[in-house]
Amino acid sequence: MLSTERKDKNRLAQAAFRARQANYSRQRDNALLKLEAKISSLEKSHQEAINRAHHAEQNYINLANELYNVQQQLSLSMIENEYWRSCLTDLQQSLEQPCAVPDYNPDFLIVDSLTEHPD
Repeated sequence: MLSTERKDKNRLAQAAFRARQANYSRQRDNALLKLEAKISSLEKSHQEAINRAHHAEQNYINLANELYNVQQQLSLSMIENEYWRSCLTDLQQSLEQPCAVPDYNPDFLIVDSLTEHPD
C-alpha cells in the first residue's frame, strides 16, 4: 500500500504542479497581452507626438516667413516715412522763408519778334 499511497501522493503533487504551471502560464500570457497593448498605445502616442511636432515645425516656418515679410515691409515703410519727413521738413522750411517776387519790369515783357537777330 505504500506504493499506492506514494503513487497517489505523486499524482496529486503532479496535478498541483500542472495547476501552478497553468496558472503561471495564464498570468504570463495576461501580462504579455497588457504589455503588447501598452506598446501599441505608446506607438500611437509617439506617432501623434511626431505629427504634432511636424505641425509645430511647419507653423514655426510659416511664422518665421511671415515675420521676415513684416520686417521687410516695416523697413520699407521706415524708409518711405523718412523720405516724406524730409519732404515735409523741406516744405516747412520753404514756407518759413519769404518768397522772392521779382520786381515788375515792363521791358522784360517786350518781345522783339520783328527785329532780326544775327545768327
